[in-house]
Amino acid sequence: MPEDDEEQPQLPLVGVGPRLKSAREAAGLSRAEIAQKTRISERVIALIEAGDFSGLPSRTYATGFTR
Repeated sequence: MPEDDEEQPQLPLVGVGPRLKSAREAAGLSRAEIAQKTRISERVIALIEAGDFSGLPSRTYATGFTR
């Protein structure tokens, strides 16, 4: 019977902010370009990419942006 105590390899967990930043960079877009297209300020985009949701005005606001 295999032991359950064996450690399983851990996959790195990447939050939504770094994923969005990576996708933006892969598309060759600047924060300014994203801000213009989405009408979300560059400051808010930077906060989202950094995963600093506490700096956003409200949870509803943040949820709306991520959609």
